[in-house]
Amino acid sequence: KLMEGLCMPIDEEMLSIPISNSVYAILKRRENYLCSLLQKKFGCITVLKSIRNPTKVYRKTLKEGIEVSVWIDDLPRHEADALVNAANDYLHHFGGLAFALLKAGGPEIEEQCKQFIEKNGPLIAGQIAITSGGRLPCKQVIHAVGPRWSEDQQEECCLRLETAIINILKYVNAPENNIKSVAIPALSSGTFNFPQDLCAQVIVRTIKNFIQLAPLFGYLQEIHLVSIDETTVEVMRRACEELLGSDEDTPLRGTTEQLYCSFLLQIEKICNPLLESAFQRFKRKIEGKNTGMPVCHRLYHHVPAQYCNQKYGAGIYFNKNPRNLIGDTREKCEMDHLICVFEAEVVTGSYTRGNRSYVAPPLINASSMKLYDSVVDDIHNPEIFVIFNREQALPLYLLTCSLLWNTAPETSLGPSAQNL
Repeated sequence: KLMEGLCMPIDEEMLSIPISNSVYAILKRRENYLCSLLQKKFGCITVLKSIRNPTKVYRKTLKEGIEVSVWIDDLPRHEADALVNAANDYLHHFGGLAFALLKAGGPEIEEQCKQFIEKNGPLIAGQIAITSGGRLPCKQVIHAVGPRWSEDQQEECCLRLETAIINILKYVNAPENNIKSVAIPALSSGTFNFPQDLCAQVIVRTIKNFIQLAPLFGYLQEIHLVSIDETTVEVMRRACEELLGSDEDTPLRGTTEQLYCSFLLQIEKICNPLLESAFQRFKRKIEGKNTGMPVCHRLYHHVPAQYCNQKYGAGIYFNKNPRNLIGDTREKCEMDHLICVFEAEVVTGSYTRGNRSYVAPPLINASSMKLYDSVVDDIHNPEIFVIFNREQALPLYLLTCSLLWNTAPETSLGPSAQNL
């Protein structure tokens, strides 16, 4: 966890000071004395607060490459082009998420909300209003009014919540608004008392239907479902698993069988922030060249790769189906009969059929001097992908398997492979 001290002077300016776990533990034991001292000496209100690092607990790529993900994060700190605020009809930010967003975003947001109401009047459940992001890490804030829960009007409440989500998605999907990512909380599940399970079902089902039915997508690429509350996050994750499918960041079920391995000995999650940063930069670059098209595949790479005959070029080889990696490895593997396979996200972009002579992707056409991003074995039904830049691949898991059929060691989850 990241521990922070938040100092909020009376003039409503806010200063956030990161501190270490050990310092937080010491200050927390004397919090009352610290707060009293700072208020007397500097006239400010101090709060010690434990802040989580943003954690993505679910990810699924749907039609047109739109990624839906679930995050444990403090929404005012979450990085997205648009943040959705759970607002009321007069855009008064008295408490809860709305108050937190207002405090973090500054007076600019409050003033714009006031101007909107003066011009347009109060909103009704299902409607939205747009303001700038102020000091928040976003371009815009979408103030969405969810329904207040009533047992006697359950169907109407669900319809109003669905309408709010549709209006949000329509706005962020419009190309002229230049919204690449949007962060949506569990609207109405807080002070408006909408049941969490039903709220998650309505939100995720509406997102799924919108993506399936929308005729085209503009700039939008990512939909984040965000909450700082672990229970809410788990409810959202379960709804996504049920309605959208299993998490893409979990190794595929049945991988051991696909690898012809009797036993999966170890799964190591790979965490390399520098590698991920370089990969995301490269991914964004390729997305810019292939607007509206999915540019990534979840692929597998055998370690070491000395058995590859480089039939399609002198690059790094990945396979869509892990079973094809082991074509002749059973007889060539080391004496311990272990094989290791990377499961990776790979930017494949635009591709063409490979050739043994390639040391880089070929030109798409001579006049533009633009290159393909990768090469494949079959452009109509590719199984083998070859890239020529290491930044195009982000290893996610290292799977260690045994080819032995006699003994049955237990599957284990290994430590994070920090140095890979």
